[in-house]
Amino acid sequence: MRWILAFLLILNGIFFWWYAYQENDDVVNEIVDARSKLPVLDDNTTKLQLLSELPEKEKIEVPQALSSNDSDIAPIPPEKKSLDIGESDLTSAKIEEDKPAVCGMIGPFNDVVSAKQLKNRLEALDMDGDLRRERQEIAPIYWVYLEPMKSRKEALAVLRELQAKQIDSFMIGQGDLQYGISLGFFKQESSAKLVERSRIKEGYDAKIRIKKRSRDFYWFVLQPQVMAKMSETLFKKLTADFKLLQKKQNLCSHVASLEYIE
Repeated sequence: MRWILAFLLILNGIFFWWYAYQENDDVVNEIVDARSKLPVLDDNTTKLQLLSELPEKEKIEVPQALSSNDSDIAPIPPEKKSLDIGESDLTSAKIEEDKPAVCGMIGPFNDVVSAKQLKNRLEALDMDGDLRRERQEIAPIYWVYLEPMKSRKEALAVLRELQAKQIDSFMIGQGDLQYGISLGFFKQESSAKLVERSRIKEGYDAKIRIKKRSRDFYWFVLQPQVMAKMSETLFKKLTADFKLLQKKQNLCSHVASLEYIE
C-alpha cells in the first residue's frame, strides 16, 4: 500500500509540473504574437517621450495643482441671498399695488358755464382735468290731476267749472294725459293727498302721479397725480371766487362712468 501511495504522489507531482510549464509557455507565445502585431514606427512617426527626456528648451511649464494655501487665489464668493424683505413688507407692497386709484373732484356746479370757468383757471396752473356731468336723483313731486276728457271742448268746460270754484287748475295740452286737468304739483305727499281727498269730496275723480326727478351737477375731475398739487392755500383762493365750492375724492373707475363734457 505504501508503495502505491508514494507512486500516486510522484505521478501527481509530475502532472502538476507539466501543466504549469505548458501554461507559462502559452503566455509567452501570446506576448510574442501581440508584439509582432504592433505597427513598425518609421523616422517620421512621433515617439512618446518622458518629460525628463526632453531638452530644457522644449519643456513646457506645467502648472502645479492648486492648493488651499495659495494666497493669490480668489475665494469662492458666498452664495447670493435674496433681499431680507419681511412678510409684512411684501403684504404692504401688494396692498399698495392693488389699491384702486382715487381721483379728485372739484365742484359741484349747477351750470356748465361756471364749471368751465374753474376748468380754465386750473388748466392755466398746469392742472389739467375733465369736466363731467353727474345726474343725481332728487326728491320726487306729487302731481294731482283729473283723467283726460274725451275732447278738448269737454276739458275746457270742466276747467271753467273748477276755476269758478277758485280751484287752481289748468288743462294738460300734450302727453299721455292730454285733455286732462292738472290740480297742482306738491313736494310733500301729504299735501297731495289732502288735495286729492278734497277734490274727490267735490265729485271729481282726482288721482296722484309720482314724478321722479333728477338734477345735473358739474364736476371738474383731476387724476391722482394732479390732485396732489391742490394745496389748501390754492383751494381757499378758489372758494373766494366760487361760492360753496367743495372738493372730494372718489374712485377713478366710478368717476369714469360720469358723462364726459370736455
